[in-house]
Amino acid sequence: MNDVERYENQGTIVSVRGSVVDAFFPKQLPAMRQVLRAGENQRIQIEVFTQLDAHTIRGVALTPTQGLARGSVIVDTGQPFTVPIGKRLLGRVFNVFGDTIDKLEPVSGGEWRSIH
Repeated sequence: MNDVERYENQGTIVSVRGSVVDAFFPKQLPAMRQVLRAGENQRIQIEVFTQLDAHTIRGVALTPTQGLARGSVIVDTGQPFTVPIGKRLLGRVFNVFGDTIDKLEPVSGGEWRSIH
């Protein structure tokens, strides 16, 4: 099974304008603030900003959209952006996605919460 096949709710990119991405989902519309992934190895991360109609969302890409085009597959992760929390993180440095950038071991386990 490839990475795209593991996601049940898949859609299609209908437009890309800078960091603004519109996508059509035939089965189920992703919820507001949900994380969507697209592009090669689903590296482009998009957050649902608004629902335009019963099948179309408008999202904001939080990573570069290079290589994204109309007709590309987009998948709904079913989750919002989350970051680790707690005392175990004191002195650590993270990016906006909760990934470590301090060249120490990645954080795993423990409590994670939505950024909203």
